[in-house]
Amino acid sequence: MDTPVSVGRRVAVRWRRVLFCREFSKEVQKHQIHPNDGKRHRNRSFAMFGAEIITIMICFYYGSFHNFKHCYLFYVKEHLRKEFPKQLSYNRALLKIISLLFNKLYEFLWRYTGNFSSY
Repeated sequence: MDTPVSVGRRVAVRWRRVLFCREFSKEVQKHQIHPNDGKRHRNRSFAMFGAEIITIMICFYYGSFHNFKHCYLFYVKEHLRKEFPKQLSYNRALLKIISLLFNKLYEFLWRYTGNFSSY
């Protein structure tokens, strides 16, 4: 059972992570190289939810696919278009998976070790 102190600590950690991500994205935007071709280039955010990505990963795990790329490009993109209408490109899907796994691993380590600074 969570005590008010542990809940408060988790909220503080999440808030610090949100602030770090905001500051980091501002710094990345400052130092990004923009092409000089006169066209507008968008910085689109991810369109799929984490639950959708995890569902696709479970589909890959229980399917008979040899690799994730084949599963995503030839099964999810073609046959599951109705279930996932806002599909990402393969590269963006990989980035979403990596960021999702990193966040979940961070939360897990913080929750069960209590002190993440020793890693």
